[in-house]
Amino acid sequence: MSRHFILMGDFNYRYLQWPPTDDSSAATMFCHSSEDNFFTQHVECATRHDAILDLVITDEPNFVNNVVDLGPFTGSDHEALIWTLQVRTELEPVTKHILDYIKADIDSMKLELDSVNWANLLGNLSAKESWTVIRNK
Repeated sequence: MSRHFILMGDFNYRYLQWPPTDDSSAATMFCHSSEDNFFTQHVECATRHDAILDLVITDEPNFVNNVVDLGPFTGSDHEALIWTLQVRTELEPVTKHILDYIKADIDSMKLELDSVNWANLLGNLSAKESWTVIRNK
């Protein structure tokens, strides 16, 4: 199963463009760190005045498409963003036999096991022969 990573939010770095061109800023170090980890940042438009503060970062370059600026978000000085996630899922039927031990009668099982003389029953059998006897019992 393949898992993907998406991180989104207000990072408060004042990017005027992505990737940033100022090599000394914390924002640039964050950008380089993202690139070093093979992450892709998808927001290219300003999300607050003239800066890119809100980012959408993923581990797949084609995981996010069509980032759209919807304009000012109600009650905020940031722009609202929407985007499309490229998610592919396959339904694979799983057939699995699961025992429900909560319904087991443990006391009766203990009594049954205690009623067997295991030393006499297994005697000098090999491990394989003993397992066959125990399984059949």
